[in-house]
Formats: sequence, C-alpha cells, structure tokens
Amino acid sequence: MLWTILECIGKIYKMQSLSVAEIMRQTAGILILLTLLSPALLIVTHTSSNASQNMFNVTFQEQGLPSGTQWSVTLNGTTKTSTGSQITFQVNGPAYLQYSVAKAGNYIPTPSSGTLFINSSQLINVSFAPPFIKLIITGFSVISLSNGSAVPELQPGSNYELLVDVKNEGNVQTLIFVEETVTMAGKVYANVTPVESLGAGSQTQVGFEFTPPQSGVYTLDVLVKAGSNISVSQSFPLYVGVSPKLQLFNVTFQEQGLPSGTQWSVTLNGTTKTSTGSQITSK
Repeated sequence: MLWTILECIGKIYKMQSLSVAEIMRQTAGILILLTLLSPALLIVTHTSSNASQNMFNVTFQEQGLPSGTQWSVTLNGTTKTSTGSQITFQVNGPAYLQYSVAKAGNYIPTPSSGTLFINSSQLINVSFAPPFIKLIITGFSVISLSNGSAVPELQPGSNYELLVDVKNEGNVQTLIFVEETVTMAGKVYANVTPVESLGAGSQTQVGFEFTPPQSGVYTLDVLVKAGSNISVSQSFPLYVGVSPKLQLFNVTFQEQGLPSGTQWSVTLNGTTKTSTGSQITSK
C-alpha cells in the first residue's frame, strides 16, 4: 500500500507516495513510528537505532544561590534537581528542545526558559538573584504624525508623537508610571502619566501626542516610577522652529602598550590623525 508522507526524519518529501519498504530504504533502516491520520495520510517520525552516536550533554550551571540550595531544571519534559552548581542532561540530537528553570525559594533565575538547538554538548549559565526592578531610560524620539518619520526639529502648529524608551533590567514584571511634562520658560504645555506593564528584561515605548503652539526651546521632563522607591528621570530638549545648537566636544584616545615614539593613528568620522605620543584628540 502507498502512503502520502508529510515528513521523514526532518526531510520534507513534498507529499510523495511511498511504500513502507521505500521509507525504510530511504532512512537507512532507522526505526520509524507511523501515525495514521487518514486512509491515505501518514506522519513519519523516528528514533535512532544507534542513539549513542547522537548523544550530547546539556549542562546548566547556576550562580548566585546560597550553598546547598536546591534548584531544578526541566528539559524536554524531564525534570532534574540538584543542590550543587550543575545539572546535566543527556539528550539525542540534533533536536530543538525547550527548557525551563524553576524559582529556588525567593531566588529568580535568568534566563528562566528558552529553546535550545542541540547539535553538540552545551553549557547554559543561569544566574539566580532575589527579586529586583531596575529601570533605565534608553532613548527618546520625536515622530511627525504627518509622515511618520523621526525629526530633530519641530514646527509650531504641527502634530508630533513624543516617544520615550524605557527598559526593565530587573528580573520581575512591574507596573511603571511614566510622568511626562513639557515646559518652556516655566509654563507647562503638556503633562501626562501613562501606565504600562513592563516585564523582566523587556523594553517599551511610552509616548503622547504634542502640538507646540509657538517657536522656542521646550523641555520634556520624564520621570519613570515603579512603586514608591524605584524611579529614574531624564530631560530632553525640544527644538520648535529653531535649529539645535551645535557644540564642540573633545574626544581623546589614550594608547598603552606601544614602545615610546611609535607612530599610531585614529580615524574619527572620516578624519585621520596620527601621533607618536600617548594621546590623540579630535573635536
């Protein structure tokens, strides 16, 4: 009897009609498991008859737990526990396997889950720490609502979205309160406080629409809070109808390790400078 094959040992046969004997021939005698889905439809999976050739060690290495603390890892449905620093699994590959690391008392693992592609022995480092939240403001942008592009300068009467990037570098999820205030010369032109949920290790953009009424240099003050004692703040200038003022800054490169008097060079933004001293400075 012929069967329509969906998959055989990771190789797609594109709906070929094959006999069981032909399947065995193409898989070089590997033991197959046949699952009948319909009178003419078959899924083919396999287990190797020579599994020792494809056996790999997957080791999870913990750090951060007090000595003797029990912790556990689940890999592909199998759970192992240990009071030592390592947990090792032996698995067949190549294969994609999912894993999860459980909390150990009040200690939270990072990473706590993931997917591994196993085609060699692997070591996965897992850091445990008590629950904590660490907020940082990673960026700011102004988007013109007329064309959706980022702009360095705003125009009076035009509509914009002010976007602040916030990241939680902690290991637990938290609610963040993002207070955003636009002022100029002591006058408040906008004040909003959106609230968002921010997961461990996640980043989000928080923004609001703003239409500047007149030209000038406004200030956007951002205060991000999580609870009563965790906060981060930063201020950004908003140039409306005026161009940002360019300022000159020194960028100094300090070398070490060269014999005295050796010439070396640095290229910054297309400009190359050389020196036989220990420093090269560009503006």
